[in-house]
Amino acid sequence: MNPQVALLAEALQVLLDNANEAGGAQVQQPRRAQIQQEEVQFIRDFKRFGPPVFNGVSERPTAAEEWVRELEALYVYLGCSDEFKVRGAVFMLWGEAVNWWESVAAAEDHANVPVTWARFKDLLYEYYFPVTVRNEKRAEFLRLTQGSLTVAQHERKFTELSRFGMQYIPTEQLKIDKFIDGLRREIKGLIILKEPTTYAAAVRCALVMDKCLEEPQSQ
Repeated sequence: MNPQVALLAEALQVLLDNANEAGGAQVQQPRRAQIQQEEVQFIRDFKRFGPPVFNGVSERPTAAEEWVRELEALYVYLGCSDEFKVRGAVFMLWGEAVNWWESVAAAEDHANVPVTWARFKDLLYEYYFPVTVRNEKRAEFLRLTQGSLTVAQHERKFTELSRFGMQYIPTEQLKIDKFIDGLRREIKGLIILKEPTTYAAAVRCALVMDKCLEEPQSQ
């Protein structure tokens, strides 16, 4: 059995035992029993979707940010509270990342600072996704051009990097302009004449132009 799955199963069993014990004292502690039941349900649902593990040793500089994005997509679906978001994330830490969290949690506890989900992300990014890396990704987005890539490859790269430079494309039109500006000259000129009004339309036009320009070379 995957060690992380075993850990979740063990935690679930502990919570179930605690919830059963609390059931006998429900008159005295109704709120506590309710919280325990909610936590049991959260862990059941959370585990069922196979949340991703973060071990802190990936060579990808954006690994921590990608992990958080996957978790947040699941959290939106589950509709869980801020507290459970942190607990769920901590459950999915593994290896080196566990050592990091134990050190950080001890410092936060000593400072008597509640670890909200926003605070957890700040702490995680400070160590695993620092400002220097974010700035590099933003700069990479700003200077992105198609070069030798196909339009499809360029669009995937554009989408991947755009989240690091959202302040530069706050509107649909600015996003369209930035995408078109990075295309090769022969494609860019043709798309400008089409005047696409949506990003999807701009991408479709670029894909068609790219295919048309490739066909004579392949014949």
